[in-house]
Amino acid sequence: RQTSGVGFVPDNEVADALLNERLALKPALPARSWTDAWLAATADAAGLRLVSFDADFERLAPASLLRLQP
Repeated sequence: RQTSGVGFVPDNEVADALLNERLALKPALPARSWTDAWLAATADAAGLRLVSFDADFERLAPASLLRLQP
């Protein structure tokens, strides 16, 4: 099913490199943040805006983060 304005972003090597940078942060990211790190890396690599209520994304510093306030 297709939804207007919604699509899938393919995996790419730029996202993989950005993920590796984020996983190398000090102090180390806890395993529960790895999914957040992948979402941030994918958004940055694709030039997309990441929108979230989750404050943990600020540590990952995605270039296009829009953090919503509850």
